[in-house]
Amino acid sequence: MIARIWAEVLKRPQLDVNANFFDRGGNSVTSVQVISRIRETFHIDLQLHRLFEAPTIAELAKAVEAAPGFSSDPLTEAEIGSIAPALQRTFSMLDIQLEGLKEDEILDLVDGLEDWEVDQLLDKVMKTGAGA
Repeated sequence: MIARIWAEVLKRPQLDVNANFFDRGGNSVTSVQVISRIRETFHIDLQLHRLFEAPTIAELAKAVEAAPGFSSDPLTEAEIGSIAPALQRTFSMLDIQLEGLKEDEILDLVDGLEDWEVDQLLDKVMKTGAGA
């Protein structure tokens, strides 16, 4: 996910995890954008100076995992509901279980969500075995 954020912010294809952010075109403005997106995506408080201390994807991933509040646990249905109340209502109205949905069916339901919300939802679905 961090590599994807870097690629989007730097407007470059996927980057090597050992590439230095600043050597690949990163600057003070893009560093703020990266840290902001990481905070939003992982729901953590990560200070800007961490990118200067850990300027590669691999190093920054370790900093993210060590940040207070970081969790690699998949979202629960309740958390999905808090992210997208409309999606939760749709599940309830249609009495749909996540395990029974295919990936493309979920994409139809999540139209209008932010990319990071869709990523988290799909991660949850793939971990529960849906889409197989």
